[in-house]
Amino acid sequence: IVLDGGDGEVKLYHAASGSSSVKLTTKSTGVDVTGALTVNGNRVNELIVASGSVSDVASIDFNSSIITTDFVGYRIELRNLIPETNNVSCEVRVGTANAALTSNNYRYTGSWAGGYQYGSSYWSGTTSSASGDSFVLNANTYNLLGDATGENAYFNFVFPNASSTSSFKLMTACDSIIYGNYPMWQTTRFWGGVHALTTSRDAALNYITVFMSSDNIASADYRVYGII
Repeated sequence: IVLDGGDGEVKLYHAASGSSSVKLTTKSTGVDVTGALTVNGNRVNELIVASGSVSDVASIDFNSSIITTDFVGYRIELRNLIPETNNVSCEVRVGTANAALTSNNYRYTGSWAGGYQYGSSYWSGTTSSASGDSFVLNANTYNLLGDATGENAYFNFVFPNASSTSSFKLMTACDSIIYGNYPMWQTTRFWGGVHALTTSRDAALNYITVFMSSDNIASADYRVYGII
């Protein structure tokens, strides 16, 4: 363990075969870890890199200050999401130049199932496109977002290969749930998509934006996790 000057850092070195390398550094801004991080023998596979809340915004944007190549991929949680307008869809776009790509290269399919507020079940069918200008999470009559008191949505987006520079970029939306519109509750049975454009295939993503099909997002909480 070495106490450095400057930032008042404390560094932990690991010596092997006559050489040493820094494995942990404490700073005034936090702790830097080099290599795998384990807790009680279990590897940590995700680290939270950003969190916060928004109100009355056109979109929730995650740019290159958050989406970097420090991680192989990212997972984004949106909680307590409420739209300003009733009966809208949630949409997602990605980008590689700190801006969203809007060409018709978003290909996806998803299915939702749930039930009415009084208990009867309902299968909302699929939402899909082979040439959309965004990923659309919910676009069926019975799984649209609502703005009435208590209605809200939880979305869990995963971008497993966001930092790849040779693969088309994938997105899944797992364990997402909506209580809205009629109102009904709906949960994802499956949802998957690919951005089939060479621009994003050959470069790492550094921009992800979430928005409504109409009007603003009234409020939402977000968390961004880096996948190790």
